[in-house]
Amino acid sequence: LIATQGYTSQAVAANYEHALRRSSELNDRDQDIPIHVLYGLWGTCLVRGDREATDELARHFQRVEESPDPLARHVAHSTLGARAFYHGDFTRAMQHCRQAMEIYAPAHHFVLMRDYGYEGAIYSHSYVACILCFTGFPDHALVVVDEAHRLSQSVGDPYSNATSLCFAACIARERREPERAMALADELIALSTERQFIMWLGIAHCLRGWSRVAMNDIAGGAEEI
Repeated sequence: LIATQGYTSQAVAANYEHALRRSSELNDRDQDIPIHVLYGLWGTCLVRGDREATDELARHFQRVEESPDPLARHVAHSTLGARAFYHGDFTRAMQHCRQAMEIYAPAHHFVLMRDYGYEGAIYSHSYVACILCFTGFPDHALVVVDEAHRLSQSVGDPYSNATSLCFAACIARERREPERAMALADELIALSTERQFIMWLGIAHCLRGWSRVAMNDIAGGAEEI
């Protein structure tokens, strides 16, 4: 449902809220909510832009930063890095995302999908690339986002591939490379149409529209956006 309806769909939210209620029945203490339930709730609240909810959920992820389970640590650092990124705290975001990148291994991909519902390894690479662009290192950003794209292809997951294509197109936009951004957006549109990744399809058209505007097709680009 995350893939085909987006993180913020009511069906996704209802499933994770149901999981939260059931886990609460099994655990008396609020801090014992399973991390994979928190991870799904996090995705919904983050993409909806619900700051109060993400701030509340962040404290739960902070308790597993030092978990003996490397996948749990990866998820914790990845989510806390994303939160810091959207708060504009690029130093803290870089620290968390780098730690998530160090912990993650492609062999973990299946386990993340099985136990956490969706595979979020590519996000840490993507936020690092964005931070590098925003802070004056666009060439380094290109290296990181290309690495993320190769990683997504190596694990063979279409959804991870869509994520990496989107952020690669974003980096091309930040680097003012409209031809590259358009090529990546075209690839993302084709993949998202085939796989029904509705969220990435909308973003891909926005990126493609920007590329058209940047290449002086103002009316066509604006219409596509």
